[in-house]
Amino acid sequence: MKLREVNKKTKEALIESIEKILDVDITEKSRKAEVITGRMIYYALLRDMNYSWTSIARSVNKNHATVINGYRVFEDLVSYDQDLQESFEMVKADYYDRNNEHPFQFVSRMRLVGDAIDLEKQNKKLTLDINELMLERSRYEKYFPILDVLRVHDNILDKQTLEEVGKKLNHTLNGLYNKRH
Repeated sequence: MKLREVNKKTKEALIESIEKILDVDITEKSRKAEVITGRMIYYALLRDMNYSWTSIARSVNKNHATVINGYRVFEDLVSYDQDLQESFEMVKADYYDRNNEHPFQFVSRMRLVGDAIDLEKQNKKLTLDINELMLERSRYEKYFPILDVLRVHDNILDKQTLEEVGKKLNHTLNGLYNKRH
C-alpha cells in the first residue's frame, strides 16, 4: 500500500470543513479540548485516506509522533464518545460532499474485500446470537404471565418486598412440586 503526501488543496479543504463544522482553527497553537478534537479528526480522516504519518505531520507543522499519538487517542475515544463520533462523521461528510469525493476511493481493493469478509463474519455471528436468544426466549415464554403480574405491580414493589415475593413464590412452587411427586 503506497501512502500519499498531503497536498495543499486537500489540507485546506479539510481544515475548512473542520472550521465550518467545529468552529475551531486547528492550526492555532492551543491545547484547548475543541482544537485538539479538531486535530484528531484531521489526523484520522487523512490517515483513512492513506496519507503517511510524516505527510500528515508536515501538513500541520507537527512531529509524526504527535500525529500518531493523536490518532491513537482518537481511535480509543471514538468508540464510546458519541459527540466525537458525530463530529467526525459531520466533518467527513462535509469534506467529501464539497470535494466530490467518496471515502472508498482511497481504500485498496484488498482492504475493502477484507472489510466485507469481516462484516460477513460479524453478520453470521449476530444471526447465531439472535437465534440463540429466540430459543432462550421460547424457553421462558411460559413465565410471561407471571412477569406481567409483576410488571403491573412494579411501582409498589421495593427491594425488600421483591425478596418476600420471591420467597413466597419459591415456597409455593416447592409445594406444587412436592404434591406432584
